[in-house]
Amino acid sequence: DIYREDIAFKDPRNCIEGKKNYRTIFWSLRFHGALFFTQLTLKVQRIWQPEEALIRARWTVEGIPRVPWQAKGVFDGISEFKLDSHGKIYVHKVDNTVLSDPPYLSLPIFGLNLMGRQSPEPAAAPVPGAWFRDAPQHLLQGSQSLSDRLKSCGTESPKGPSSPAPAG
Repeated sequence: DIYREDIAFKDPRNCIEGKKNYRTIFWSLRFHGALFFTQLTLKVQRIWQPEEALIRARWTVEGIPRVPWQAKGVFDGISEFKLDSHGKIYVHKVDNTVLSDPPYLSLPIFGLNLMGRQSPEPAAAPVPGAWFRDAPQHLLQGSQSLSDRLKSCGTESPKGPSSPAPAG
């Protein structure tokens, strides 16, 4: 297994900890992707290693929403994987995600899109953070406040709990 038990998944809105929760998130993404999109594909554009304990991957997800106008949805992003001293992933951070707007088919649809962008509330567009907006509370809440958890989530030492103590 390439993941630690205490893996932290971070996106711009959330931080989820634990391998069981990590698996649940990606199961949910696959399930909802198949439910809401047809012809869904994930393409890894580039993988690179800027540091010894860090791997980055640029990816694109494309699919056609199951709506009458069937315009293709495109999500671009970068995943950053932090590795501990044993080569196991202890943080998976998703960042730089971009939802490309579908082509506008008519002026009324264009106007509705603009109205949605002026709303003070976050858009309900399916961006990576939005997948978890209505997630079960046991995944998102604990004894700490959300802002405290986001500050501390995934900040554990890269050596992790399974690393032997340094000889000394």
